[in-house]
Amino acid sequence: MELTTTVNDEPRVVEVDGTEAAVEVVRDRLGLTGTKLVCGSGVCGACTMLVDGEPVLGCLTPATRLRDAGVTTVEGIAHGDDLHPVQRAFAHHDGLQCGYCTPGFVVDAVAFHDRWRVEHGTDEPARETIAAALAGHLCRCGAYEGVFRAVAAACRGEHDDGAGTVERVDAPAKVTGSAVYTTDVSLPGMLHAAFRRSYVAAGIVGPITFPPGVVGVDLLAQEGPGDRRVRWAGQPIAVVAAESPAEARRLARELDVRVTTQPFVVDPAEAVRPGAPLVYASRADRKAAPSAGEGGSMPAPWDGNRHGPARTPVLGTVAKRRIAAARSAGSAGPAGPDGPAPKGLVELELRTGVQVHTAFEPHSCVADWSDPQHLRVWLSTQGVDLMRAEIARHFDLEPAEVEVVAEYVGGGFGAKLSLTMEAVGAISLSRIARRPVKLVLDRHEELTGTGNRPGSRSRVSLLVDERSHAVKALTVDTESHAGVAVGNSVAALAMLMYGRTPRLARDVDVVTNAPPGAPFRGPGGPTSAWALESTVDELAHRTGRDPIAQ
Repeated sequence: MELTTTVNDEPRVVEVDGTEAAVEVVRDRLGLTGTKLVCGSGVCGACTMLVDGEPVLGCLTPATRLRDAGVTTVEGIAHGDDLHPVQRAFAHHDGLQCGYCTPGFVVDAVAFHDRWRVEHGTDEPARETIAAALAGHLCRCGAYEGVFRAVAAACRGEHDDGAGTVERVDAPAKVTGSAVYTTDVSLPGMLHAAFRRSYVAAGIVGPITFPPGVVGVDLLAQEGPGDRRVRWAGQPIAVVAAESPAEARRLARELDVRVTTQPFVVDPAEAVRPGAPLVYASRADRKAAPSAGEGGSMPAPWDGNRHGPARTPVLGTVAKRRIAAARSAGSAGPAGPDGPAPKGLVELELRTGVQVHTAFEPHSCVADWSDPQHLRVWLSTQGVDLMRAEIARHFDLEPAEVEVVAEYVGGGFGAKLSLTMEAVGAISLSRIARRPVKLVLDRHEELTGTGNRPGSRSRVSLLVDERSHAVKALTVDTESHAGVAVGNSVAALAMLMYGRTPRLARDVDVVTNAPPGAPFRGPGGPTSAWALESTVDELAHRTGRDPIAQ
């Protein structure tokens, strides 16, 4: 149906099919990509726009609601180079980081600011009032304090004339919605792609054929002859391209895929029991296991679904001996639930769950290989030069033949450091079609298949001198749960602590048929620090000392 509306003070006529959300029409039909689609379910606020002056969520608002309405997106807030006071304040007070959520914050903050100034002049709103006004917004990077300061300062009138504005170099583009992220890229003649994913946690996939006229790639065929195994539910097995995202998703769903289901294990406790299904049955399979760390996996033995630990160093043997001796001489300590506890020795078992990265900009790629001599790739990545080298290696090209563009990146947190399947899929399709291809993961795919900080179970033993409280020995044994991935370093980071104290750190990966972990903001660091600090706190409490005292 044809719909007439006014967007940023311009009359617009657009075709809608009655099923689309307002954010889809604004972004895809009108090209106003400052408004972001993130959660798609009304919980993040990134798609906020004004309709007849009131903030609405574009992902929940039907496109038909825009009929005969006045719509203002983030692109319509400023007047040329003259920014709104809220935009100036966001730039001055650093109320942004990656900037992907910023347009939604700005639009809602502008609506609040304008109402407040009419009703209260330059009085400063309480922090709680600002929080209530922006309650529907999330910032994955955590720029909330800057947001609070920015809105308060704008309401006080401090940025009415632009005085005192100190801009980050990227702030103007981010507060006006002109920053172009990979999800915003649109090229003439561009196709859209979607994955067909495994619906089983373990199985053998038969050969995939594509209907006549469908541009598709069997991703498992790229893994090597005869390797048709899938190891986790959601693993990409094929990718297809079409004229629209909806059509690509439909074609992917309708592919004729034959899968022979095999035994699987997703519980780490079950994975180490005798007779558990093996995630990696051969040495070659184990060598190809993905890494959950920033580098490759350290050499370590395999025992079924257990990978590691590496060889024990000499100081580790000393640490084990001292702690064993303290246990055997522990009758003088205070009684605990398991009997007397040795003085000066604390032993804890600590667990952490899986944590997903949840970058607001999903993994996305636009590949243009229409020129056989030059591959151009727009990629949401944290490592442009690294990706150039990886893409060249994967597709047997010279680095000079590959160009990678990542002008702005809407969060990554470690999960966008390697060559991932959206890039492989888009590039492979573009090579076949000789047209640009865009592949953007939806929020479900982003949350379930792009990596996570692995879960863990750490056993920490800390022995100190009863009088001086000097550390005499430390052992940390960590079992990490990164799905099909290995290479976690949690216990190993304890080796950086306590000088030359005898200590033993052993990392073990227990692999399961779950999605692979990925690097996440100091891989292993937060988990290791939490385990050590919790143990030190427990020691302080047992000995009547302040846990944070020098």
